[in-house]
Amino acid sequence: MFFMFIIGFVILLLGILLFIDMNKKMDSWVKVEGEVTNQRLKVIRDIETNERTFLYCEDIRFFVNNREITATSTFCSIFPYSVGKRVEIIYNPNNMTDIIIKTFSRTYLIPVALILLSSIILISIF
Repeated sequence: MFFMFIIGFVILLLGILLFIDMNKKMDSWVKVEGEVTNQRLKVIRDIETNERTFLYCEDIRFFVNNREITATSTFCSIFPYSVGKRVEIIYNPNNMTDIIIKTFSRTYLIPVALILLSSIILISIF
């Protein structure tokens, strides 16, 4: 029971830290509209089962002070955006190629899922 408490607490802490980090990015990074110009395929292979998962990382073109910038999205997905699709992104003003497509699934899904998972673990103990 103590072991489950520690696991639940660590997952909760990780979820909260990721949530706080994303909030900081949403507040301090710059929001602009960009266009998907390419989809990069990334294959992840499970060592034990040899199963493959295909993820797509989009290249996004956007403009800052009339300067064209192309960057690859930080988070990859099994559901890519189509080439030519207009998307809202946030970028790091100190490193303009550090971008995140601004959707719930690419910003807050993982922190919220970790917080919910940890809540289930911690509630099931008591």
